Amino acid sequence: MKKLILMLMLCMPLATFAQKFGHVNAQDIMQSMPEFIKARGEVEAAAKQYDNDLKAMQDELQRKAQDYDKNASTMNETKKKETEESLQQMYQKIQQTAQDNQQALAKLQQEKISPITNKLVEAIKAVGKTGGYVYIMDITSGIPYISETLSKDVTAEVKAQLNKPAAAIVSCRRGGAQGAFEDMNRYFTIACMPVVSSKYWNEVHGNTPEEVKQDLEGMQTMRQLARNMAWMLKCIEAGRNAGVQLPEHETPVKTNFIR
Repeated sequence: MKKLILMLMLCMPLATFAQKFGHVNAQDIMQSMPEFIKARGEVEAAAKQYDNDLKAMQDELQRKAQDYDKNASTMNETKKKETEESLQQMYQKIQQTAQDNQQALAKLQQEKISPITNKLVEAIKAVGKTGGYVYIMDITSGIPYISETLSKDVTAEVKAQLNKPAAAIVSCRRGGAQGAFEDMNRYFTIACMPVVSSKYWNEVHGNTPEEVKQDLEGMQTMRQLARNMAWMLKCIEAGRNAGVQLPEHETPVKTNFIR
């Protein structure tokens, strides 16, 4: 009897407090985020510009060094010393510029990537809280083994969290709704977010919640918007369960029409 009680005590935490564990490929998610693709392009463009500027300085130094080697025999000692000092200063400037460029590039990368990383972390937290996970581990951080039986891959769920649909809702006392509505939708359409609509612009009018309830057309628009959003979320969930992948994001290309 004592042995049975002991066995039950040992088994109770496993049965009663069943824990869920998840893992995610953070690198794969990050590389699929439109913000990251844009930021990476900007960092690469800055790095290319730094390299071009540095190469121009190096080419100039090489040209002047060759001129010095060619004409050194015709120079007096004073001219030689001045030229050698000038070349040394150019060399030191190149070294300092290379160091400054590395620091500037690291700072730019931190400024561009840090907000995206924070957004990814918040998405992972949201999936963890919604799914009731105890831990969600990143498989790109060097974890040697993860059990596919005991741990669930939630990479697709986190991607869905980042690519979730959006809908702008505006409430105003009298005017200004359309301008605010358009501004919010502009953000959605540059962030690769599916935009959910209703049967009219998503706006209600009223100075208080009680007044808003009197806007019958606005309230009807809100109810239809809620149904459309619920339908969209269910469709996304069904597609994810069926193995439908999120669309691939291309590296942004910028075209200037004024040349």
